[in-house]
Amino acid sequence: MKNLTPLQIILSGVFIIAILAATLIFAGVLPGLKDKGLLGASQINYWDTIPQPQIRVIADTFSKRFGASIKYREIEESKYLETIIDALASGNGPDVWRIPNDVLLKNIQKARFTMTTVYPERTFREKYLDEASLLIFPQGIVGFPANIDPLVLYWNKTLFRGASISGAPKTWAQFITASEKLTRMDSSKNIIQAGAALGDFSNVDHAKDILSLLIMQSGNPLARLVTQGTGQNIKVKFDSALDEIGQEALPAVESSLRFFNDFSDPRKSSYSWAGSLPDSIDYFIQGKLAMYIGYGSEYKTIKEKNPHLDFDITEIPQISQDTPDKMTFGRMSVYIISRQSTQAEQTTALRFIDFMSTPEVQSILISDTPKAPVLRSSLAKLPDDPILSIIYNSVIKSVSWLEPGPQETYNIFKDMTRSIATGRKDARKAINDANQILQNLFDSLLIK
Repeated sequence: MKNLTPLQIILSGVFIIAILAATLIFAGVLPGLKDKGLLGASQINYWDTIPQPQIRVIADTFSKRFGASIKYREIEESKYLETIIDALASGNGPDVWRIPNDVLLKNIQKARFTMTTVYPERTFREKYLDEASLLIFPQGIVGFPANIDPLVLYWNKTLFRGASISGAPKTWAQFITASEKLTRMDSSKNIIQAGAALGDFSNVDHAKDILSLLIMQSGNPLARLVTQGTGQNIKVKFDSALDEIGQEALPAVESSLRFFNDFSDPRKSSYSWAGSLPDSIDYFIQGKLAMYIGYGSEYKTIKEKNPHLDFDITEIPQISQDTPDKMTFGRMSVYIISRQSTQAEQTTALRFIDFMSTPEVQSILISDTPKAPVLRSSLAKLPDDPILSIIYNSVIKSVSWLEPGPQETYNIFKDMTRSIATGRKDARKAINDANQILQNLFDSLLIK
């Protein structure tokens, strides 16, 4: 294919964007874009962690097309959320910002809902993947998905060959069998090679998200959006569900907790992990952990830290290969429009977010990371890259839930698993206590 000059690339992008905008105008999704005077504010503030050069190209193209400038501020990842919250508290925050979905409810009072008369719900659902439906409230759309990072299964091909296992597991039952074959211990029963890392919140990366996935795969959504009267609140309900693991008819949460905990229980045949081991991603990078459940975005980090590690990724195991609703957990980041912004700024902000969601801009934003776009249209054809194809498929299957707060949920899940593992509580008591604490947290949130 002939190499395009930067000018040709920009002109091509502008042409495509123009066609898209025209389509949206006639569809009634973005009324008024044909007249720059109706656009809204002439400048808005956008804060994010994305490198300045990437945003500069996007912002310049937006400005040329729509006649509004984007004042961008790049913030260090470790200080990002704190900086945003402090700025909004002082009334000097951005018009557009991006946050993970696990902190959305905690900061929902800072977000402006977009009415479905302005951005139709049908358009939103048809445009974005299923996980984005978490952003639809009775009041309107609270935010727009920027990207989804799915959990995938990393597996060490060298260790699998050594154990005469031909490929990665497709089900959790196969996962257990493989882990048992791959786990090695010394004469003192210390683990020197781990089959899988589960069962301990202290050194299992993404333990909260992994446990959430297990519970959701078993049929429990963890949280439901309910409407009471003229308002709405989030109510947590631990539903009962049948779990195929071990052919036992157990409630979804109880069976998921048992499955998770068994990997760190020396009395169980599936014992493969201990609190004395390094963090799970580090042990995998060292070549001593056969299977690591991590995010697709971690592929680059693992490859860079150990270029000689012979590993691959595959989709997360399911309860059964025949399960019709296959799923993994997806960490979604969300574009938010500030409630403090003026109506004119909010109007421009919505147009900018919609522009950021076009296939051309999405490809720029994910170009340097193994991530997939959030648009259904962009996922219709899988890429030839073997890593990206797994990530694309996983993003399509991604699910999540709206938490009352990431650290609060982490502590609740950690206490729930530990209290069962130590015998301090039986499973039913631990689940009921966790449910009540979560409900209290949800009840304390004001959503309006």
